[in-house]
Amino acid sequence: MNFFSIDRMKHRIPFGPALLAGLLLVMVHPAHADSYYSSIGLGMPRYFVSTKAHGMGGAGLGVVDRMSLNALNPAAIQIYGLTTLGVNLEYEYVDNKSQMGGVKTRNGNAIAMQFVVPVQKHVTLISMLRPLVSSRYTLSFAEENSDYAYTRTLKGNGGINSASLGLQYLRGERWAAAALIDFNFGSYSEEWKMDFSAAEFRDATDLFSSYVWGLGFDLGAIYRINKVLSLGAVYRSGSDMHLETSATLGNGFKIAADSNKIDVKYPASFGVGASINLKKWLFAADFYNQSWRHYALNGQKQPGFKSFQRFSAGVEFLESRNPLERYRRRIALRMGGYYARLPFSNDAGQQVHETFASFGIGLPFSVTVGQVDLAFEIGRRGDVAKFMYKDTIFRLNGSVVGSERWFQRRY
Repeated sequence: MNFFSIDRMKHRIPFGPALLAGLLLVMVHPAHADSYYSSIGLGMPRYFVSTKAHGMGGAGLGVVDRMSLNALNPAAIQIYGLTTLGVNLEYEYVDNKSQMGGVKTRNGNAIAMQFVVPVQKHVTLISMLRPLVSSRYTLSFAEENSDYAYTRTLKGNGGINSASLGLQYLRGERWAAAALIDFNFGSYSEEWKMDFSAAEFRDATDLFSSYVWGLGFDLGAIYRINKVLSLGAVYRSGSDMHLETSATLGNGFKIAADSNKIDVKYPASFGVGASINLKKWLFAADFYNQSWRHYALNGQKQPGFKSFQRFSAGVEFLESRNPLERYRRRIALRMGGYYARLPFSNDAGQQVHETFASFGIGLPFSVTVGQVDLAFEIGRRGDVAKFMYKDTIFRLNGSVVGSERWFQRRY
């Protein structure tokens, strides 16, 4: 990737400490395990709706659920006057194979946080931290010429998050709209190391550190046609971001960040979704598109990038929504899957794709004010024959959502 060379949340939740803990957990790089594909461009695009949605193949743009805080379509959040906090975690294990061998990696971290506060009867204040892209990889190449042999190792880590603040307007039970302002920020670190086999040559390491920031906005909408069918849509603007890179070369020479500035065009995206809510069953399907073909550095589009497209579908079975029912009848069971075309392509123009199956469970607690969601995903990305690398991925997502009444009118 190396931008320096332009290549590339009878029980109550204590909300004060919980919010602080959530902020400390999430204000880190987006965490994913190692993948070669995350070394391309800004890294791997992150698609996150909610842990509930993850259990349903990621489908959720048209799903309204009080105990699931939608990170992609803020219009789908409905808290019914309760201040609500959600914290989302992720653990990922990747078995990466290439023509030269294989490696297994694992990583886990908090990935998102939502804090939602009712302002008026129809207006809700929404704040979020959520991932946009992530990059984590280790690449090693053995090279040799007539004078010496060496191993070049390239390690990278980083990504971009979005801190968002905005309002949702709810009109009755039929429709809702939301708008958020996004501050996109992140950092990347990259280490280039050369290990020489001959003792007369000195090993060298170059270090690059990049910082990126920019502004954007989100628009979301939900429309309930009737008690059964709901439609959702979201638009995320592109962002003209600024990136500065500092470098410390192996010979001790340092290059200041303000002398290496790059303008980065982060692409816009849109998504649509639908849900069918029956007595015990919920069906959902989404389509999402991000125009990575418009990704550019210093105004120059980068070759080989295409649109990121994702198709998601899933189902949830919940026997009863009555909080006084037996606990086992209030446990939600979910399953689904998705197919995605990543923005990266090979020399023949073929896009890297990934296919995933998912399973999830929703566990309510404290009657109606909290829920723990878990989702397990398994899938594959890429192909050794076509793209040189294949990832087999096992991913576990978890979230805790809790709510309480902060504001109550006194008579």
